[in-house]
Amino acid sequence: MSSKIYFNNKQNRALQLSVRAISEAYRFVSPKGAKKQLRRLLLTPQKRKPDTVPDNISSDAIETPYGNIMTYAIGEGPEILFIHGWSGSGSQFFSLMETVANMGYRAITYDHYKHGNSGGNENNYPLFVKSIDMLAGKLYDKNSLACIVSHSMGCSATLDLFKGSTSPHFLIAPLFNFYDELETRVTGIGISQNFFDEIVSSIEIDYEMSVKDHDSLKDITQIKSPIQIIHSRSDKFALHKYSKEIAEKHSNIQLNTIDNIGHMRIVSVPETENTLVNFLKSL
Repeated sequence: MSSKIYFNNKQNRALQLSVRAISEAYRFVSPKGAKKQLRRLLLTPQKRKPDTVPDNISSDAIETPYGNIMTYAIGEGPEILFIHGWSGSGSQFFSLMETVANMGYRAITYDHYKHGNSGGNENNYPLFVKSIDMLAGKLYDKNSLACIVSHSMGCSATLDLFKGSTSPHFLIAPLFNFYDELETRVTGIGISQNFFDEIVSSIEIDYEMSVKDHDSLKDITQIKSPIQIIHSRSDKFALHKYSKEIAEKHSNIQLNTIDNIGHMRIVSVPETENTLVNFLKSL
C-alpha cells in the first residue's frame, strides 16, 4: 500500500477517502490504534518479486538486531556497493553487478529490511541508513569502496552515511527532496499534518535518528570525490530539476540526463549500464 502513496502521481480518490476514513475513525476511537495502523501502512513497502539469483552470484543471510538481511555478491577485486530504494530489491542490480564483476570488481548488494528476501517488521529512512552502516565490516569495507551505486531513497541514505568518505558515487534517480516529498504525498491522501508529525516523531524516537532534518542537497556538497548522476526528465517521483541544479553548481558532479524513463525502470535501462561503465573507467 505504501507504494501507492509514494509512487502514485494521479489523484486516487478512492485511496484518499479510504485512508481519511480509517485515520479519522481510529483517531476518535483509539489514537494509539490509529498510529499503529497508519505506521504499518506507511512503513510496509510493496514487495516486488525478487529475480532468480544467477548461479554466479552468491547469497548469504546476515543476522542483525532488526531482522535477517539477505546479501548478494559476485566477482573479485575492489568493492562496489549497490543500494536499492523503497520497494526495490538487490536483484534490480544483478545485471549491473555482473557487468562490473567482468571489469574486475567485487559487486555487493542486499535487500533492505522488509524488502526482497530480507526479514524485519517494517522499514523507514533511519533503517535504510542503519542497515548500510551495520553491514560495514560484515559485508563490505566501508573505508575502501571503489564506488557506491545507489537508487532513489538509497541515494539519500548513502549520501547521509558516506558524506565524509572519499568513495565515488553513482546516483540513479536520486531523491534529494526526500522529507518534503514524503510529507506532501502522505498529507495529500488525507492523513492530517498533526498525525503525520506524530508518526515521524515516533520513528525518530524509536531509531534515535532525525528524519525531518535530513538534507541530501546539503550532504552531497560535503562529498568531494567524483559523483555521476543519471536521471530522467520524465521522473515524477524524484524530480530531475534538483539533480540539474546541483550538477551545475559543483564541478565534481556530472549529470547524464535521459528521457521517457520512469523512476523504477531507470535502474535496468542500457543508458544506466553504459554510464556506469564509463564512470568507472574514468576513475
